[in-house]
Amino acid sequence: MPWQIVLNTRKELSLNNIKSNFMANTDGKDSLLEEALIGMPPAINLTTRENEVLLLLLNGYTNKEIAKRLYRTERTIEYHRNSLMHKFGARNIVELIKRALELNYC
Repeated sequence: MPWQIVLNTRKELSLNNIKSNFMANTDGKDSLLEEALIGMPPAINLTTRENEVLLLLLNGYTNKEIAKRLYRTERTIEYHRNSLMHKFGARNIVELIKRALELNYC
């Protein structure tokens, strides 16, 4: 989505911040843009490690393979995956991948 902005650095800029700033700085002058922003799904702020794990999951890697690539334990990868599932509101890996692709996290 063109309005989806998420920078996962020390200074995070999320869609929610953009919405808040827009609503505070306009007096309904641009109702079309306002409607577009209100209808957008909330941005999901991911940590750097969650981004790495998500990218590898999207590429079909298993927890064990991700753990080897990132030099972490398999249990740590399971933790990150569970965190991702919670943030995306997914009940299983299929929903997680589907929602990540819908929100252009690839």
